Amino acid sequence: PRGLKGARHVFMATENNAPDACLDPVFLEGLDALGKAGLLWEFCCNPSMAPSLPICISKFPHMTFIIDHLAHNGNDGGEMEHWGPAIDAIAKLPNVFAKMGATEEWGVHNPGDYMDRAIAAFGFDRVLYESNWFVSEASGDAYDKTATLLHEACLRAGATEADLRKVFHNNACRVYSLDC
Repeated sequence: PRGLKGARHVFMATENNAPDACLDPVFLEGLDALGKAGLLWEFCCNPSMAPSLPICISKFPHMTFIIDHLAHNGNDGGEMEHWGPAIDAIAKLPNVFAKMGATEEWGVHNPGDYMDRAIAAFGFDRVLYESNWFVSEASGDAYDKTATLLHEACLRAGATEADLRKVFHNNACRVYSLDC
């Protein structure tokens, strides 16, 4: 359909949410079909799946992938010593973007540390801000909490005004092929 950009599957809400579920042959067939249609894929998964993501994504070098919530829905396998190397490996693949939001769901004491690691790995050209307003407000967080945390992380990484425009606007326009 006109305007369709891609698809997303919430792995945590399905029967097969194993750390290697993204390597299932039927799932890979689906990704292949999306790629052939020129559509992107957004991974919404627990951090325990992060180590399998580079294996999966490397099979589709001409397809765009987005890692929702920094692959940090909950903290199952999300300790920095496990999650960090996986994020570094994912970031080595040039067809992947990191979407940062939903910090209320990460289950970590300092989301800034995770943002810092992802910005260092992906750079400002492949990081996107994402709002999770209805969930964040239901969790008692202010609407702008994640935006503020990401802005602070960008500044810690030395972001210029142009870099901030990329993270908070331009990268979304580019990855989703929007007329911005």
